[in-house]
Amino acid sequence: MLVGRSSESAQIDRLLNEVREGAGLALAVLGEPGIGKTALLQHAERQAADMKRLSIVGVAAEAALPYAGLNELLRPVLWGLEALPARQSRAIKLALGAGGMMRPTRWLCMQACWRCWRRWHRASR
Repeated sequence: MLVGRSSESAQIDRLLNEVREGAGLALAVLGEPGIGKTALLQHAERQAADMKRLSIVGVAAEAALPYAGLNELLRPVLWGLEALPARQSRAIKLALGAGGMMRPTRWLCMQACWRCWRRWHRASR
């Protein structure tokens, strides 16, 4: 149990219960160093031990870079990239810095990411 974090712990537990019921949600924990973000994430990880999950660690120095965390988040699912429609596959490649200087639209990247994650989820059942 987290001392002094009952409200935050309850929010995490509610979010995870909604995910178990079929909602597609994400958890982001933000704040200054030393306020207990790691403890909250460890609580979430323990509570979600029965669930498939992907996670990344954000770095402040990368905050201004478009799609900075996407490479880490997609690493476990990139094997499905070539199975995507060509436009979506190209969008991911562009977002990750491969294939040119153009920037893909956020919508196209989101669609491609969703398909990759969905394929990963289905394949890992």
